[in-house]
Amino acid sequence: MSFKIYFSPKEISMAEQAGAFRSQLARASGVKNQRIDPVRSDEEIDIAGIKAEMAVAKLYQLDHDPYHFGIDSGVDLWSGETSIDVKSTFHPRGHLVFKSLDAFKADIAMLCIVQDNVVKVSGGCERHWFMENHVNRTFSKDKKDAYPSLTQRDLEPVDQIWNLLTHARLY
Repeated sequence: MSFKIYFSPKEISMAEQAGAFRSQLARASGVKNQRIDPVRSDEEIDIAGIKAEMAVAKLYQLDHDPYHFGIDSGVDLWSGETSIDVKSTFHPRGHLVFKSLDAFKADIAMLCIVQDNVVKVSGGCERHWFMENHVNRTFSKDKKDAYPSLTQRDLEPVDQIWNLLTHARLY
């Protein structure tokens, strides 16, 4: 089961401002974007990332400041002591993708599909599940790079992730 999170014009404005600033700061610092999408700009990818983080924070009622900046450590949100990495895609059938297995640093990863003022939180998984079940896939026509990934149907539904986060926070 997935959930659609709708954003107000104010929230969209916040995401666009924070995403544009995050993109400028990262590029000025010499940090390359982790994007696989060859069509969209770094700024578009960063804005989508902020929207996805905001959606997961809204869904699970987690603290999130879209203006919190710094170099990406692989952790976007915290639920108690459980770390969460939020990944975004524009593609309705997009995959949860990491540049490498070492890039999965958080306890849990979530996948979101970003479309204008709506973000679909598709699901997520724990690190150990990803490590055991990922498939290396290519996502470009030249097929030179393969990335560890899971399809959306391989992810735990958002309510199962909520159960996991709640259990971890309480026990």
